[in-house]
Amino acid sequence: MLEFIVSDINNAQAPSEAYALILKEKEGERLLPILIGMNEARSIVLEMNKMKPKRPTPHDLFLRLSEVCKVYAGYVVIHKFEEGVFYADIHFRRENGEVFTIDSRTSDAVVLALKCSIPIYVEE
Repeated sequence: MLEFIVSDINNAQAPSEAYALILKEKEGERLLPILIGMNEARSIVLEMNKMKPKRPTPHDLFLRLSEVCKVYAGYVVIHKFEEGVFYADIHFRRENGEVFTIDSRTSDAVVLALKCSIPIYVEE
């Protein structure tokens, strides 16, 4: 697996509401564009710029719940591309050391990775 970082977000095509999330290989030059919606792009831009909305977002709520339950995000893996859709898993660990994964939309996994400062990996 290769580690990627969030590089940028661009409008995919005007006047579309699609955006291109650009991931960049951390130790290389490869780029991975992923099409996402306007709301997903907004969430990522907020995290990229360390902006805090006035009220908790669904991602904030999820993270707060996981903290209360003593479940911690470890890393994200983008593992499949099928019929134009990227698939991602978020890997978690419990306080007792047990690890497990949860299927996630790639955009949500990226938001959590930014919020938690955890790595984003992409399978070849």
